[in-house]
Amino acid sequence: MGDYARRFRELWLVYAVTDETGVTSAMSVKLEDATVEDYALSPYYAKMTDKGFHVRGNFTGQVGMHGHQQVSIFIELSEERVATAFDEALRDAIANTVRYKRSGGG
Repeated sequence: MGDYARRFRELWLVYAVTDETGVTSAMSVKLEDATVEDYALSPYYAKMTDKGFHVRGNFTGQVGMHGHQQVSIFIELSEERVATAFDEALRDAIANTVRYKRSGGG
């Protein structure tokens, strides 16, 4: 498979935020290059229960900056149906990325 076709097999997390003035910014990270941790498994969970993911990696288009930079973000999730669907989709994407890397892709 050529490099062009391989690019379409990569899975990315795109994170967008809107500030209090209404300006929306986005950043993204390739999942195979990111570290994603379920917040419930972190040591901080005992101090403050919450639901979400810590994501660390070289994000593109970091809010307020340009280019790539190693950053860590927390994606907080509520109990709403859409949050549960995102949780499941992210877990599935991570599992597929790991399987893809193990099968010799990338």
